[in-house]
Amino acid sequence: MFMPNAPFPIWTIWKNIGFLERLFFLALFLVSIYSLFSAVKIVVRLRYMRRLHPDEDRPSIQESLGALRRLLANVRQTIDATFYLFGCVLFVSLANIGNFADNSRALVGYVIFQNFLFQCAFAANAFFVFLVLHLIHWSVSRQLNSCAEHLKFS
Repeated sequence: MFMPNAPFPIWTIWKNIGFLERLFFLALFLVSIYSLFSAVKIVVRLRYMRRLHPDEDRPSIQESLGALRRLLANVRQTIDATFYLFGCVLFVSLANIGNFADNSRALVGYVIFQNFLFQCAFAANAFFVFLVLHLIHWSVSRQLNSCAEHLKFS
């Protein structure tokens, strides 16, 4: 039985969410892996670029910074698209919140409340992952801008 006072990590609600929500979490997991891989790639390249002499390697540094900014922009667009997909999945699921078996002995209000709790738990987990992805993106973006300023003025 689902306990409404308990925290709502995804592994506690996995068996109670629908196929669409599970498919979304798979997509969110893949986007998270792509975002983390890209963030590590950008940070490693920035550490290498900080060692370069700005006057001798200016064209290659500018080209590398442009490539890193494009990669970061692609990551941002991927996260944004996943966020919009989350909105669609959440509202489609909320539209079906009252659907349940007719031969159930449970009270209608209780079943709807339980379904609503599952949807809230689903949304809370997704928002937490989006917050973490946003913080990682923000941190990498700050490092990229800092490196660009450092190489520009040295």
